[in-house]
Amino acid sequence: MANRKTLLYISAALALTAPALAQQYRQIVSNKAFVDRFSEPRDDLWWRADDRVGGKRINDTGYSAANIDIADDALTLLLEEKPYRDRGHTGASYKTRDLYSYGRYDAVMKAARGSGVVTGFYTYTGPAFGDPHDEIDFEFLGRDPRLLHLNYFVAGEAKLKRTVELPFDASEDFHLYTFEWRPGEIVWSVDGKELLRVAGAPEEMPSHPGKVIAEVWAAKNLKKWAGIIDPSALPARATVRCISFRPENSSAPTCADEPESGAS
Repeated sequence: MANRKTLLYISAALALTAPALAQQYRQIVSNKAFVDRFSEPRDDLWWRADDRVGGKRINDTGYSAANIDIADDALTLLLEEKPYRDRGHTGASYKTRDLYSYGRYDAVMKAARGSGVVTGFYTYTGPAFGDPHDEIDFEFLGRDPRLLHLNYFVAGEAKLKRTVELPFDASEDFHLYTFEWRPGEIVWSVDGKELLRVAGAPEEMPSHPGKVIAEVWAAKNLKKWAGIIDPSALPARATVRCISFRPENSSAPTCADEPESGAS
């Protein structure tokens, strides 16, 4: 009986720690099209980041699964002035279990507002997954929700760092944000209108499949870019109604398409 109890305790411990550990290892490259309108949790598709922290120099955020909520056909990401591990704030990061490559990425979302608050929709891979750091970004600057930062990384080096002004406040309503990633080219669009296109030799552009991530975090030591965190703006929330991926040379549906009858 004692041995059986011991095995049960070990199994329970593994069950609790497996999700956190799994995030540290390479996932499979799926490249399977998906559209998630958040009518219900899809734990087969997504991880809820938990017991994790951002980069200490510029990110004063610990990530808790408790700050992620799916209800009323929406994903809500919460940032609080609440210490978590060794960070001063608790935020939220929602990421795919698998890695995705060339194709179209969409999000219908409303960004969080507040100085020092950053909302992100992006792809990422790095050393934790056995790859160099490649990334493609939409980052919304809560200090002025008309400001949208576009960037991409190749082998850990930021290549663009372009901030553009939107014709609307991204924290007031939902808009469609899209980037199309092809060998040697990235095109960012908002509400179906091209915002920016960059091209280069394939080796000078992101090439490694990455996780799809939506998150909200508190900036640190980024006064000129993100501003200083404003406690009066917290808690802050980013809300997402849809995220989709369509692989290159596919006609699969995306967030830009109308939901099917009866869907959210």
